[in-house]
Amino acid sequence: MGKRLTFISAAAIALTLYTGNAVAGTLGTDRPRFALAKQTAKNLLKRNVTNVSSYPASPLKVQQKAQGVMEAVLVDEDFSALTSGTVEKPDTTKMLASEYSGYSDNGIFIDNSLTKDGTWFGSQVYSAGGAIALKTYNPLLQAYLCTPLGDYSGDLTITFRVKANPALVATDNGYGKTTGSTISLLVCYGGYDGSSSARTDDESGLFSQRIYEKDGWQEVTYTCKNYSANSDGYVCLCTEGSIVIDDVKIKAGNSFLANPVIEGITDFKKDNFTIAWQPTRKAYDYYVDLYTRNYLSDKDTTFVADFNDGKLPEGFETTSQTFVDEGTDNSKAIKLSNGDSFTIPANGNDYKTAHFSLKVIDPSVDPSDSYAQYDVLGSILIDLKNADGWKNIGKFYASGFWNDAYIVKLEESYSKFATGGFTQLRLRVKDMNEGAYFVLDDVDVTAKPAFEYQIVGSDYYQDLKEDDCYTAYTSKTNYTFKDLDPNTEYWYGVRAHYVRQFSERQFIHALGVAAPDTKEATDIDSRGSFTANWYAAPKATGYTVNCYGVNSVEEANDDYPVLEEDFSNIDASVTTATTLADATAVGNTETSSLDAYTKFPGWTGNDNSLVQGMIGAQGDYAYVGGRIYTPVLYLGNADKCNLTLKLYGDANDNIVIKMNGTIYYIVLPENGMADGTVTLPVTEPRQKIGFVSYNNAPFAIDYIKIGQPLAKGAKTLTWLASGDTDAETLSYTFTGLDAYDFSDFGYDVTSHYQYDESNATSSLAPSEMVFVNLESGTSGINELQNGSDAKVVARYTADGQLVSVPVKGLNILKLNNGKIVKVIVK
Repeated sequence: MGKRLTFISAAAIALTLYTGNAVAGTLGTDRPRFALAKQTAKNLLKRNVTNVSSYPASPLKVQQKAQGVMEAVLVDEDFSALTSGTVEKPDTTKMLASEYSGYSDNGIFIDNSLTKDGTWFGSQVYSAGGAIALKTYNPLLQAYLCTPLGDYSGDLTITFRVKANPALVATDNGYGKTTGSTISLLVCYGGYDGSSSARTDDESGLFSQRIYEKDGWQEVTYTCKNYSANSDGYVCLCTEGSIVIDDVKIKAGNSFLANPVIEGITDFKKDNFTIAWQPTRKAYDYYVDLYTRNYLSDKDTTFVADFNDGKLPEGFETTSQTFVDEGTDNSKAIKLSNGDSFTIPANGNDYKTAHFSLKVIDPSVDPSDSYAQYDVLGSILIDLKNADGWKNIGKFYASGFWNDAYIVKLEESYSKFATGGFTQLRLRVKDMNEGAYFVLDDVDVTAKPAFEYQIVGSDYYQDLKEDDCYTAYTSKTNYTFKDLDPNTEYWYGVRAHYVRQFSERQFIHALGVAAPDTKEATDIDSRGSFTANWYAAPKATGYTVNCYGVNSVEEANDDYPVLEEDFSNIDASVTTATTLADATAVGNTETSSLDAYTKFPGWTGNDNSLVQGMIGAQGDYAYVGGRIYTPVLYLGNADKCNLTLKLYGDANDNIVIKMNGTIYYIVLPENGMADGTVTLPVTEPRQKIGFVSYNNAPFAIDYIKIGQPLAKGAKTLTWLASGDTDAETLSYTFTGLDAYDFSDFGYDVTSHYQYDESNATSSLAPSEMVFVNLESGTSGINELQNGSDAKVVARYTADGQLVSVPVKGLNILKLNNGKIVKVIVK
């Protein structure tokens, strides 16, 4: 196994892999059709970044204006340091940045000496004599240029000059010339390998325009309110052709403060929890708020409007005041024409169901024409509001309601309706034929019981409309709420503060549960059993207890096998298949155990297949392919691991691997075989590793080994079994342990908590491990390593990058006793 695997870190691929913009389906018949809203800004730019960490990138350098001017200059770049080439003929002999290996010395990063405001990055970027050029020969591969990473929140004004150059694109007959190029602008966040759309007032953060050579230099000005204060934000300029860009200026006014980006709860205990957030550029301190809910009723709230009296019920809002006798059974209904909107009331809690009747009247369409439905144009847009504001999630086409009323049940049309925290609904009519309109009737919306928030710990104000009603304030970017009632539900928020400016209040559920305190084992039997015990944890609705086999490393080993599997149990008695092409299907459409085919338990998967000596995953190129998951691995003894694989699949496919919450992938060569070793960082002590084909193609693993550099005496854990109990059952007996070659065993316990449709576990702060020796009949609560004072042996950023010194924001520390600690560095 001397050949090294080609591994690529690509966190953004997770979005492409697991989500999409396909039509969501129909409402019981072939009409009406509900189409999900397209996320244009996310799909316009697709990057497969191969070398994001090959250059020491620096962050955005914010240039503050003179005191008293509420504006910051975020970017002011004229590219005067790019001296080679000309505007008409850029220097294509050297690519300044590229996401494709071997084309640029710095990978996607542009040398800092060539720019002023931090590290610009991109792909297929060239010098153009005092300007910068983007040029691609394949329209499917965007050339792009991105500003340095930083907080771009505020009233953005983005200006630049752009010029189209002649562009050649690959064709079946060689190369062909295009008559112009597209310049697109996206306001994004997600860092060097992500391209999520920022939340802006125009709901897209996107500008796109076709330009032509004959037009010469064009001035572009784009303005928006950017509510995303992510520290890994940026502005991206991209093209599918050939353009030159110069004089990029980005200013951020401050008519508002964006909300801090909440990292979430970093530690959850019985009577306290800690939250963390990213620093907001304009804030000089932060107000943290803790709330409880005072429910005003124990029943759901309903909002009903049948319009029978020709009036709009209290609380409903609409731009139309026209009622027609064209509703259900010819009753009164409201008429919604082009540009009209209709908003349903809210009680502050989440919607559960939303039903309403729709019909379209279009006098311009001949009802006797069998193809008339294709002439019925327009749609009604569905907007939903949650903690992030209003968002268009899709639309119904008008043709589906032509001349025939239909009852829409939105929770059936949109699968996330009842789970997305949506508190209000708005309908908007768009693009209908002249004189055509929707008829809306029988609105019936249900929300969870009404409540009001109450502040906890405020010394002065209780009215949440007052900015100075707060729990505490801090200049740090983390805070611990202490001395809490273990059985009370809390909500929290963080507001950025500058002079008399505050960002909006946030109400984030502090959904969590503490791990239970473990007890020593009882009923220890040398024949292979013991009973695990623990104390009850507040709010826990159930528990999972995990049993591990424990080994002590006898001699130091640079590649100690934490997991090694050759799938030799899959032999001729199991399947006749000897190649991936004739693999035998397991028949498990849902995730299930694969223990029957492996040496150690805990392997799981779905849509799997068998080949002699290999475990596989079936392919479904159109939909979702099979998956394979390792057992739960304990990797807390070191800050890295060596992943050795021998794997077969389709030529040029990417085998996606999820580890540490990060997506990696293997690029398979022409022969479809990967065979080698790669070293990966470890930031989570306990985890499963998952495998799936990026193209939903079949693949099979022939051999896998997870190795770590371990010192003599280090204890390793091999997961063997789990048991689930309800809230009242605080013990669990493991049997059959004599089947394994371990003298020592260990167990820990995870709490589970269900609140409405949401679930939480105590994974942020695991319970203490209890070790059991069957031969001596003893047990005790111990650390995994019996070192002296705990020391930091590795430090990572929040996105898993190994660093040698503390960095601003969330830091993940690996201690020499195997523990993981999360801290915030200001």
